[in-house]
Formats: sequence, structure tokens, C-alpha cells
Amino acid sequence: MAAIVIGYGTFDGDGVMIAGYTALDLNVPANGTGTITTFQAWFNTNATGVKIGTFYGSGTSWTRRDYEAIGNVTAGSTQTFSGLSCDVTTSDNIGMYAGTGDLERYQAGGTTCILSGDQFDAGTKTYTAGSRIFSIYGTGATGITQKSLIGTLNLAGALSGILKIFESLAGTLDLSGALATVFRFSKSLSGALNSVGSLAIKALIKKAGTVNFSGLVNRKISLLRIGTLNMSGAVSTILKIFKSIAGSLSFAGIMSLLIRIIGAGNVSIDNYLPENVFHLSKFIAEFSGIISEVKVYSNAPADIKVAVYSDVGGEPSSLLSVVNTPTAVVAGWNTIAIPNISLTIGTSYWLAFNSG
Repeated sequence: MAAIVIGYGTFDGDGVMIAGYTALDLNVPANGTGTITTFQAWFNTNATGVKIGTFYGSGTSWTRRDYEAIGNVTAGSTQTFSGLSCDVTTSDNIGMYAGTGDLERYQAGGTTCILSGDQFDAGTKTYTAGSRIFSIYGTGATGITQKSLIGTLNLAGALSGILKIFESLAGTLDLSGALATVFRFSKSLSGALNSVGSLAIKALIKKAGTVNFSGLVNRKISLLRIGTLNMSGAVSTILKIFKSIAGSLSFAGIMSLLIRIIGAGNVSIDNYLPENVFHLSKFIAEFSGIISEVKVYSNAPADIKVAVYSDVGGEPSSLLSVVNTPTAVVAGWNTIAIPNISLTIGTSYWLAFNSG
């Protein structure tokens, strides 16, 4: 990713741009395509109803590309607004509107366009040219996609940075190259996500139709709600499915670490249970599947027995699996193999152990 700047900068000028106008500063166009994540402005008087965004066009004909509703802005110094997501394309220019409040400006030496009223949702408009410089500024980075796409997005090469799609993709997303860091798909994908390359760190997908991973996934995939998940490649660490799969779940490749089906997981340990006492803890199965091992955390070397019981009326019931022979464990996390049992998602079970 490379840095993007747009706008001349912020300053205490020798004049003001009065409220009630859409004002475009054409002095420093955007130097890249990506996302503006920070806007700055210096107002002469406190402002309300402020919008700052990106505009494309030429001469006096301009159209708003994207914008952020900033709201109230305190006067008297540079005010910075971060954590934004405003689309920008190379050669776009920055623009602003304030319902009340006057913006600092230089009276001469630049290139600007203004038009009375809020033009941020008015489409293409003809502005009046001027020679001012407005005290607004934006920064961001290339390589971030944060809105929606209708159609097909194909990534055939190596992606070394971060891909973020925050709204929706109505078509198909194909990843056929190596994705070196993070893929985040934070809302919906109505079509299919096809990853046939190597996903080196993690993917977060909140909703999708079909997800197909046929390449190597080296770290972690988090799926919140999808239709069908097909994994024909190797998964070397963790798959997390937080809500539901409406369709089928299939694994044709190798998963080098297991999915946690039931239990507390790798949580912080701040106290320990005493020895020579039979302990039971109730959990709800997060997935349907076969349990073949139990992980136990110990603060010191010990001998552990483990078991799994069914639940009836909120109480332990039938013994489903047990290791009656004490297993030696060390300080830290330990894995104890148990006779395979099948658990059902949403069903309560009891995990038991005894240490000595």
C-alpha cells in the first residue's frame, strides 16, 4: 500500500469560505486510488452539518464520488477526523459543505470551485470557478476496497497487503494467487468466493453464498454465516464458524489442527481447581462432529483422568467416553486422546476430569 494525500492542507488563512456552499479545492488532486481514512479541516467559526468528500470531473463540471458526514467541527485549529472510509481515485479533488460555520481560506493563489447549497447528493453540477485555497485535507492509502462491487472480481496474482470489502459483492470473487496477509469480507457475498491460491494469514467472511477453498490456508478462516463451505485444500491452523452454514460442509484436504467442537478453548487462566476432586463442567457443542481428544490446562505436572457425559435436565447422565488410566501431564496445555464419540451441535454435554 502507498500513502494518498488530497487537498492543500489546513491553515489559519487570510479569509473565510462562508457556510451554505459546496466548496471544492482543486489545488492538490489525489495522488492514488484507494481509501481516504482521515480528513482534516480548520474552521474560523464553529461549524455544523459538515460533509467532506471526494469529487471527480474537470473544469467547472464536478460529481461527488464519496463522502463522510463529519457533523460538528470546532473552530480555531486543525480538527482531525480518523477511522473513515471514503473512496478516492487518482486525480479526484477534495470538497466540503457546512450548514453553519466559516472555513479558513487563502484569498488568492489557488484554484477552486463553489456552488450554493449542499451538492453532495445532487449528481453532476456546474460550479463557479475561483482562485482561492480552502483549508481542508485528506490522507489514506491505496489497495483498500471498501464499498460494493456488482460483477466479478478476479485476483490472479499475489496480494501482499490487505484486501477489505466492507459492503457487498453481487457476483463472484476469485482468488487464484497468493494472499500474503489479510482478507476481510465484512458483509455479504451473494455469489461464490473461490480461493485456489495460498491464503497466508486469515480470512474473515460474515456472509456468503458458497465458499470454496482449494488452496492452502496457512492461518485462520473466520466464517460467520454462509451457504456452502467446500475445503479441498490443506488448512494448517484454525477454522472458526461462528453462526451457521445453510448448505453443506465438506473437507477433502488435510486439516493439520482440529476444530474445537466443545469446551472453553484457549482462555486466560487466573485460578486452578484442587487435586483429587472429580470436576464436571457443562458446555454446549458448537458443531456436530467426532471428538477424539480433550485438551487440559495444568499449572504443574500431574496425572489426569478425563470423561464426557451426556446431559439430561441440566444434570450429568450417561458416560459417553472415558480415559480411566491416569495420563501424565505437564504444566501448560496438554492433549489427551479419548475413545471417539459423536456430538451434535446445540446439545449440552459435561466434560469431566480428576487430577492427582
